[in-house]
Amino acid sequence: PSAKPVSNDLSVQNRFYCVKNSWDPQALAESVDEADLKDVTAYPFDTAELSEKSGWYVRLETSGEKVVSYPVAYRGMVFFTTYTPADDSEAENPEDPCEGCNKLGKARLYILNYKTGEPVLNLSTKGLNSNNEETDNPAEIKKLCKADRVLEIGEGIPGSPSLIFPKNGGSKIM
Repeated sequence: PSAKPVSNDLSVQNRFYCVKNSWDPQALAESVDEADLKDVTAYPFDTAELSEKSGWYVRLETSGEKVVSYPVAYRGMVFFTTYTPADDSEAENPEDPCEGCNKLGKARLYILNYKTGEPVLNLSTKGLNSNNEETDNPAEIKKLCKADRVLEIGEGIPGSPSLIFPKNGGSKIM
């Protein structure tokens, strides 16, 4: 066995799941598997299909990316952070199990509609035009795009999003 964590396996793609609550005692006893959920990774998608499903999931599309926090649901949104390790090939001696990479990796914050997985805030310079095609031309943007789901927030392993209520009123996610 190696003391070094297993390298990022490109065949494994991590996901974030959102499962609908059911207050029916019989439904609570039934299990839910991925086939019961709508894959909302691609965007846009048909939101009408969500009513027939037990929830949704989004695939994390960056190799090695993992959810590293408890999600926070607030005001119709779900917030969670992910971490993508730096590429081990950037280490001086990538074959040495005791040597790590001196790069910190990427930290991201996802902000999604908690019922649908759709983007809710303008987090990028891109958007969708009237034909649902991605564009970076501000004059053509009609609605949010897939890139508006996530924001790169720095390097290293991020903490969990926290909801705070300042003395002067309102609320903030930190």
